[in-house]
Amino acid sequence: VPAGWGAPLYAKLDAELAAGLMSINAVKGVEIGAGFGAAELSGEENADEMRLGDDGQPVFLSNKAGGVLGGISTGQPLTARVAFKPTSSILTLRQTINRDGAEVDLRTKGRHDPC
Repeated sequence: VPAGWGAPLYAKLDAELAAGLMSINAVKGVEIGAGFGAAELSGEENADEMRLGDDGQPVFLSNKAGGVLGGISTGQPLTARVAFKPTSSILTLRQTINRDGAEVDLRTKGRHDPC
């Protein structure tokens, strides 16, 4: 993705990417770049510093932001991870409530995978 895609408000590239990934069935979590791990870093550790490359153009020394800073692509690779929930339609007896509000035990028959 070239540098400059996205916007600092409303059309943030990382928000659009997360929304697209969250729309996949069974996805329950998305992280961009260092994601949740960034919360354990100091600002110094998490910062993607820059220098001038051999061609005189700016280059990043790391990519903890996952290729997006301030909602705009940096030109670095976009990196994201997703977490999928396990299927709940397993063949073991499960507790639930029926239409009449009565507590019942239910065993799913067949496969009803979320994806």
